[in-house]
Amino acid sequence: MRRTLILAGVLCLGSSSLCAAASPLIRSLRFSGTAALSVDEVQEGILTRAGVPWNPHILAEDLTRIRDRYRREGYWHASADLEDFRFSGDSASVDIEIAIQEGPPTRVAGIDLEGLTIIGADELLGSFETRRGDPVRQESLERDLAWLVKRMEELGRPFAEARVAEAALRPGADSLQIRIEVREGNPLTIDEVRVEGARETDPAYILRETRIRRGEPFSPERLEAVRARLSRLNIFSSVSEPELYVREGKGGVLIRVQEGSTNTFDGVAGYVPATSPGESGYLTGLVSLSMRNLFGTGRKFAFRWEKLDQRTQELGIRYTEPWLFGLPVGLGGGFEQRQQDTAFVRRLADVRVDFLLTDRLTAGLVGSTESVIPSADTTIRRSYRSSSLSIGADLAYDSRDDAISPTEGVRYQADYHYGSKALPREGRVSLQRVGLDLELYLSTFRRQVLAFGLHGRQVEGGTLQEGEMYRFGGTKTMRGYRENEFLGARVGWANLEYRFLAGRRSFFYGFLDGGYYQRPGDSLTGSAGAEAFKFGVGVGVRLDTALGNMGVSFAFGEGDSFATGKIHVGLLGDF
Repeated sequence: MRRTLILAGVLCLGSSSLCAAASPLIRSLRFSGTAALSVDEVQEGILTRAGVPWNPHILAEDLTRIRDRYRREGYWHASADLEDFRFSGDSASVDIEIAIQEGPPTRVAGIDLEGLTIIGADELLGSFETRRGDPVRQESLERDLAWLVKRMEELGRPFAEARVAEAALRPGADSLQIRIEVREGNPLTIDEVRVEGARETDPAYILRETRIRRGEPFSPERLEAVRARLSRLNIFSSVSEPELYVREGKGGVLIRVQEGSTNTFDGVAGYVPATSPGESGYLTGLVSLSMRNLFGTGRKFAFRWEKLDQRTQELGIRYTEPWLFGLPVGLGGGFEQRQQDTAFVRRLADVRVDFLLTDRLTAGLVGSTESVIPSADTTIRRSYRSSSLSIGADLAYDSRDDAISPTEGVRYQADYHYGSKALPREGRVSLQRVGLDLELYLSTFRRQVLAFGLHGRQVEGGTLQEGEMYRFGGTKTMRGYRENEFLGARVGWANLEYRFLAGRRSFFYGFLDGGYYQRPGDSLTGSAGAEAFKFGVGVGVRLDTALGNMGVSFAFGEGDSFATGKIHVGLLGDF
């Protein structure tokens, strides 16, 4: 009976029609002789398994796959053969046994590198995973070849190639002599840079921002940084990976960009009716204008006016000139004014110079003047008249892959300002400000990003007035609370978001915000100091629109219900 079953199996191996007619199911599949690899590892990648129809043609291919798998692991003499198979009495199922003879591992006798002229073979072989005496593993050898090509690129040879030209077993020894052939290719310099897709932006400005100089040797590291650098300008909706080419013996780089909306206008108006007899209603509103690419040269201008209530309003203007005199230096300035009901008016003007030290690191110097003008009505006196002058410096590092919707990278900024202010009772006293911003972005799973932000501010100097302290709360700081609801001389807040990407710059997210503020007492008004921690939680969405990147979130602060939750709306268009 056994000889009959074996003959039936042989006939099925030679006749697909007989195999298709029988179609027995594999009841069991056993392996013998496995040691270097587990049974699970042997079964990876094969189609023959228990519960599927038996197909001798597929079985033969799987035996080859098993031998190839052992070969990749360094067992070049391993074999895998059909040891036995038994049909059930009704021929509806079959038991299969595969015998494996692993043999000793085939080891590396030596590696010869041929074709090298710009670097020594010993220096390269010292960084290989594959070493003399190790088992010959295909994956390790492939990684070594990929690293070798990358090393050639770093040495200015972008068209280098490397392949295994020969792998010969040494006579009388179970070892392999490997010969790798390297074609270094010619050295390449970047002689031209082409930009496609820029309709409004001056190509000369884009070329400056790439930091690529014509005639410089090819460097993959510098080329890889171009896309992230242009994306952080926040004037392009997309930037492709730079493409390297050779034309008429000269090397070049092609950069494709798609311009986005660089001018944004946001206007909101509202009317607040009177709440009691004898009072009149009033208008509130917001006008925000941002131009991030004036004349296609990267110049920036922003204007903002907001009326918060009947007597409180803010005004801000800012301008930035990049690449002053063609150097990686930016010059900018701004003016801000806040009228706080009828209590005081605060004015701030500053001039700053930014030095682009590297692709990601920027240092800045700032000079500013600030004044607080109290109300003439002594019955509501809440501040002294004061004026201050200060100078400061800041350091910023930015490795994000996009300015609006980064998926990876870090943004860090620290600043320190020192000056003096004049007060009527205390005379001239020192004034110090410190700020810190840290943002981390980590791509967790496909189209998912974890974002974390940590921010802090502190001001010290004599008697601090309301206009000199920091306001926070609301859309850009701590959601779940009114805009600028909190005031403190020392403030800090943290934001944690988990984002689900719906597009390049569109995503929805859940978030958790936390904040702290500390405010000293005010002898002028007799108010006591305050200190508190606050928390907010919610969900939101950010969408890339023709007007700009718009965000809407719904958040709960402490003690909020669905009826008292806050809706925050913001248009990301400022700078």
